[in-house]
Amino acid sequence: MKKIKNFYKISFLILALSTVSCNEDFLDVPPLALVSDANFDPVMAVTSCYNIMGNFDNRWSDWRILILGDALSDDAWKGGSSQTDQIDIYQMNIFATIPSNVIPRDVWSMYYRRIFRFNWAIQNLQGLDQEIALNRRLLGEVKFLRSMHYFWLVRAYGGVPIVEEPLSSDQHDKVRSSEVEVYAFIEQELLEAIDLLPSKSEYRLEDLGRATQGSAQGLLSKVYLYQQKWSEALNHAEEVINSGEYHLEPDFGQIFSRESQHGPESVFEITFAENDQMTNPTYHAISQRSRNLFGGWGLNCPTQDLLDAFEPGDPRTIHTITFHGDITEGDQHDHSGYDNPDQMHSMKAFKPRSLIGNSANDGENVRILRYAELLLIYAEAANELGQTIEALDKLNMVRDRARNSSTIDRYRTFINFELATPDMVLPEISETDQSRLREIIWNERRVELALEGDRFYDLVRQGRAGNVLRAFAQKYNTDKGSNFRDGVHERFPVPQDEIDRTNGLIIQNNGY
Repeated sequence: MKKIKNFYKISFLILALSTVSCNEDFLDVPPLALVSDANFDPVMAVTSCYNIMGNFDNRWSDWRILILGDALSDDAWKGGSSQTDQIDIYQMNIFATIPSNVIPRDVWSMYYRRIFRFNWAIQNLQGLDQEIALNRRLLGEVKFLRSMHYFWLVRAYGGVPIVEEPLSSDQHDKVRSSEVEVYAFIEQELLEAIDLLPSKSEYRLEDLGRATQGSAQGLLSKVYLYQQKWSEALNHAEEVINSGEYHLEPDFGQIFSRESQHGPESVFEITFAENDQMTNPTYHAISQRSRNLFGGWGLNCPTQDLLDAFEPGDPRTIHTITFHGDITEGDQHDHSGYDNPDQMHSMKAFKPRSLIGNSANDGENVRILRYAELLLIYAEAANELGQTIEALDKLNMVRDRARNSSTIDRYRTFINFELATPDMVLPEISETDQSRLREIIWNERRVELALEGDRFYDLVRQGRAGNVLRAFAQKYNTDKGSNFRDGVHERFPVPQDEIDRTNGLIIQNNGY
């Protein structure tokens, strides 16, 4: 798969807007910040909306935000040089978060900065001739991006202000909408985006990475899942499955390879480019590698509890976790000497020296939504609706791919993985009891999507975050999870800055 050229180098200066052909690579367009409505160029404006998801200012916040779904859960330790390294994540990790913690502030402010950009683009796009297919497509792309960010906000904070227009810097009169209202807004946005967007196969190769109809359908299915709207979640997952646009990567070990970026399993991912300069590092990947090798920072370290969730011989184990003592290109993995209790790291973020290049600042795309997740959403929704056969069919598709994946890592000789006999590896599931099958599907989701940022939010939507995390704390004699309070820690605190800025119009979440 051709690696998309880098466009993630944006300036915060106001730059003059030049004319851009719609036939150019959408990630090979000159930088853009905010321009006047009079100079509005639709292609460049929408490209800037993708750009803002990877610009230098935001990337420092991004990697921390994207690992929270793991670091707050039973799947990962915070990691780092010590407990005080990234102290704000540690504070959240033990559920001692206070409203002045910079992480909730960064999440809130960064996503609303992006939403401001999306609002500006949408406002201008809606004024263009909607009989022109390109204008409709571009509008659909930005509506998808805006709805994705509102989804990330609502699952972190609950109700948030719905802002649909660019705001002036001194306008602070917005109040929080309810969680129900935010979800309704997201649903409407995505339904509109579905009607506006083309399928993935209709894009040129150099445009892969833009939102597609399948992206909007898939995200909408996930949005319905979080609200336990089972019929709607199933129906939209089914649309993606039946579209013929996506399929499972034959080998699980290839999903996070560079060759598979924007591959057949990719429903949506954020694109970065390889380079050896400091201008465009993917901190999301770098932060999760060993501190002692491979240019990493040693954060978001897998737990023994996650490792134990994999069934014996599951090939996904070695394609998800790197172990202390493994060998890569003559280098022995050293996960010791820092805050990494179980001495493991994410294989999904790992790259050997030969692929990293001359520095740690390599480009690795961030997978946001995979086809396998849509199969598991379908399975979960079908089980809740009593459609057991359909649930088992989709669940076993995911397991079958895993069962037949490689048990050899082309980059690594591993020391902590034992092969099981073929009849022991991920047997087909035939359970028909709804409650037991629910638990099986939840665990399948845990191991299939491990370290991809969803685990904490899954526990919250399943209504068991407190029980799971307190049990984890007791089992492993750790502060992590011990302070979790039901009815409070399912949500982040609203940043105190936002409450002060609005003179109390925005109110704090319960318990903070």
